[in-house]
Amino acid sequence: MKYRIRLLRLVATLPLVLQFLNGSAVYADVPPPLIITEVKIRNDTAGLDEFIEIYNPSTDPVSLNDYFIGYINTPSPTADQQFTTAVIADGLLPAGQGLILAKHELDINMPNAKKSPFSSLSDSGGTLRITNAADTVIDQFTWTSTLSLAIDPIQYLCTSSTVACNVNKTQSFSRMKDPNDQFVLVSPTWQLDVPSPQSAALLPLPPPPTEPELDPAPAPVTDTLPEPDTQEETVADTTPPASETSTETQAQLVPPQITELLPNPAAPASDSSDEFIELYNPNDQPLNLDGYKLQSGNNFTYSHTFADITLAAHSYQAFMVTETGNILSNTSGQARLLDPIGIVVAQTNAYDSADDGSSWAFINGAWQWTTTATPNASNILTLPILKIATIKTPVVKKVAAVKKVTKSKTKAKVAAAKKTSTKAVKGATAERQVYEDPTVSDTAPIHPSILAGVGTVAIVYAAYEYRHDALNALKRFRRYREVRRAARAASSGR
Repeated sequence: MKYRIRLLRLVATLPLVLQFLNGSAVYADVPPPLIITEVKIRNDTAGLDEFIEIYNPSTDPVSLNDYFIGYINTPSPTADQQFTTAVIADGLLPAGQGLILAKHELDINMPNAKKSPFSSLSDSGGTLRITNAADTVIDQFTWTSTLSLAIDPIQYLCTSSTVACNVNKTQSFSRMKDPNDQFVLVSPTWQLDVPSPQSAALLPLPPPPTEPELDPAPAPVTDTLPEPDTQEETVADTTPPASETSTETQAQLVPPQITELLPNPAAPASDSSDEFIELYNPNDQPLNLDGYKLQSGNNFTYSHTFADITLAAHSYQAFMVTETGNILSNTSGQARLLDPIGIVVAQTNAYDSADDGSSWAFINGAWQWTTTATPNASNILTLPILKIATIKTPVVKKVAAVKKVTKSKTKAKVAAAKKTSTKAVKGATAERQVYEDPTVSDTAPIHPSILAGVGTVAIVYAAYEYRHDALNALKRFRRYREVRRAARAASSGR
């Protein structure tokens, strides 16, 4: 049995040894342009799904169009087995940044992710590799669920139906780093841990160089002088239209500004469709937002990278949540804007709880709340109307002076007074709402028997509570009397 396991391990490592002898994945002193840094293989319905993280360890941006990602569902492919291969992505990956190829690239937990070219990664085992145009292997990652094949550099992935194995459904393989916090490039080790995918916005590819125009063939020389040309020379207008800006001009423009946020639209508008973030172009020329990144949230969780969108000179434009996916929390948050190379060029102050319909706007050099939202227009400061509590005048009943009259006349006057008071109250109710002050309302006096009962209960409770003190006092009094009697008896005996 031991010999069989050793034979299987030898067979598994043979393709890797051959690959090393062929010169692939050898880095020497120059770091590779791209490496694989994190892979999540098992499907997790409660968290992140499968993804592959590719990282640029070099000091210059790398064109992903020149490199390929390959996959095969076996940890030990033979020479005649073909990898499924595709171009990694379209664009430049900045230095020291990563890119996520995700099974579900629209997952809000993985902003800037691109769609993975592979429908699924096999749990039982497989191999991922990065190659260049010459089909040279730049980097490679291999895993297996068969314990006998789990030898370096093949990583073991437990897939049994046990509690311990089910834990790594939520985990991913992460490439280890050296003491300088740099990814290990040669013979890396991996560990299963909590996923931490990081994906940057890709930079646009530089335009291809234009071919120089050939000089026209010289005109043949004649003996006769040419007749003078009386027509005006037509000069071709090569000035670009006013709506177009060259790359050099674009770089000289002032970055756009964030001018307004609407976190909590008032009804009938809704948060899911009417929230917006407004940008302003302070330049005298149009400004293209291609490559700019708009982020929102307390930790800038939500992110959107603009495509070919142009802001007119000195114009405001509100970008709705349905366009960007930049959600604004009603309780707190902020927003920021990054340029195509990742530098923060605009950022709002953090706001607190947002009232219905109020927008967080930059007005008079400060961020403040205004009750007038102005998408696609300059901001207007409108403060909320303060609600002053109105003091309602209590209705005081007028008591007529009653002279000493007969008993029948007194009753008649009281009945007349009640009737008149009822009519007055009804008339006041028709004009405004009557407020009765509870301090002047008629209250029946407390019956003396109730007061007597409460007093009795209080005395009984006090007697019960202090019964021990009373007994002690009584004992001291009796002892005192006995001592006095004994003293008198002794005195009379003398």
